[in-house]
Amino acid sequence: MSNVEILTKEKHQNLKLKKNKDAYLGIGNSVCVTFPIEFRNIQSHYPIFFQKNPDGEDFSSVALLGLEPKENLFVTQDGWDCGYVPLALDVQPFVIGRDSENENDGRVFIDLDSPLIAGDDEENGIAIFDEMGAESEYLKNTVKNMEMLHFGFESGKGYVDWLVKYDLLEPFVLDVSLQDQSLNRLTGFQTINEERFKELEDELLLEMRSKGYLMPTFMILASMASVTGLIERKNRQL
Repeated sequence: MSNVEILTKEKHQNLKLKKNKDAYLGIGNSVCVTFPIEFRNIQSHYPIFFQKNPDGEDFSSVALLGLEPKENLFVTQDGWDCGYVPLALDVQPFVIGRDSENENDGRVFIDLDSPLIAGDDEENGIAIFDEMGAESEYLKNTVKNMEMLHFGFESGKGYVDWLVKYDLLEPFVLDVSLQDQSLNRLTGFQTINEERFKELEDELLLEMRSKGYLMPTFMILASMASVTGLIERKNRQL
């Protein structure tokens, strides 16, 4: 279990993050959660799918990072090999949560077991607090991103529920033949049912438009072009 604590200047003023922290983002993660207001940035680089939550009930929208379980094709020893890092990864090792004593108060937590934390022997790390104990510019920007992340998740819940309600999701299966002659089968995901979407009744299209659901749907469909880029990236790493 992660060693998560509420971030305070009293306990963590001297703590730093690795200077090359992007080289440790999302290691072992083949997907990363995302949300509709982020889709515009995501779709240019990553395919967007839907995946069942661990409880097996609801769906979450995810960006695909690899073609095999626990495979991330974007993280390298030199950093993140893409022009846009998904917010859910970029804010690590921080998270907004609630402490047990004040359930209505959003607090910033830090995972002290994260590989992004700099060791005592590492110099020139990324400061979390400055010498006076004030939040560093890096932390301020990260908090803004976490607030956007929280808002994105909350505002995006209705979108996925709406797609499920009107039967607009269908299973996605892809067989990928790689340059080394190996075969990868991508399963366990859902995508937009294009035929159902094309035949959607006018009143439902108007409802999608009024709720702001049309643009995210178009972004998901456009993101399917990034599957080819993912396969090419996989072949380059063989």
